[in-house]
Amino acid sequence: MTSVERTAYPRFKRFLSARELHVFYTPQTEEIAWASGQVRSDNHLLALMVQLKCFNRMGYFPRLDDVPEAVVAHIRRDLGLGEDVAAVYDSDRTRGHHRMLIRRRSEVVSDIQQDRRRRHHREVRRAQGLRPRHRRRPSRLTSCASVRQPVQLVRQGFGDGTDAAV
Repeated sequence: MTSVERTAYPRFKRFLSARELHVFYTPQTEEIAWASGQVRSDNHLLALMVQLKCFNRMGYFPRLDDVPEAVVAHIRRDLGLGEDVAAVYDSDRTRGHHRMLIRRRSEVVSDIQQDRRRRHHREVRRAQGLRPRHRRRPSRLTSCASVRQPVQLVRQGFGDGTDAAV
């Protein structure tokens, strides 16, 4: 039977070996430099690094309460932080911002971002009076429309497809 740690939704093992800690949870020099440039406090540095290493290993963001103390202590020691520094977030906004930074660094697009793009393309087509297209055959018009292009420009006629064929 496959162990829980190797399933689609992995969990932390009860006991982590020193080798596992070293291989999977040791911050690399470039990761430390990147994280140090993103945060202002030691608590947030530790929390960001714990989230980064756990995301890299497990593929999702566990709650900080669920991360074993051995992992947190290992990362804390590698960062050279004192024992009084805890991996905590002051607000949900900071936690969400750190997750967005990690996704961007790892080049992972969340379902929320994909849904926003789909809604935007649907709104562009609706504003132009076009009917929805099949998912497998996106129209040239919606694929050339930038995700950042405001719908107001489309409504004003700047994105009607007659001025440029991309």
